[in-house]
Amino acid sequence: MIQQTLDHIAISKFTYVGSTNSLVTEISDLGNFKPGQIYDDACDEGFIIDGNYGSFVVYLSETVRNETEIVSWKFKAINEFVKFRPELKDLTIIIFND
Repeated sequence: MIQQTLDHIAISKFTYVGSTNSLVTEISDLGNFKPGQIYDDACDEGFIIDGNYGSFVVYLSETVRNETEIVSWKFKAINEFVKFRPELKDLTIIIFND
């Protein structure tokens, strides 16, 4: 069961980039945002995106690093939501570490 304490982020905080099918933003634009544990019996971390057509949960799929720091975090929609909204399958959510 999905944790009820996950942070909710409005889709309006992101910019859609069609060429990469991604939603992007900078961490500083998200306030006190912090990904949380999605399920009580697993260590996957993520958050909820609240959009015009409903909400969906995303999980941390990759942390992008250079030699000295984190550059960005990439998130993907969890399968439970992709089943009902196939357009989420290839969508990547990218949060840049500014």
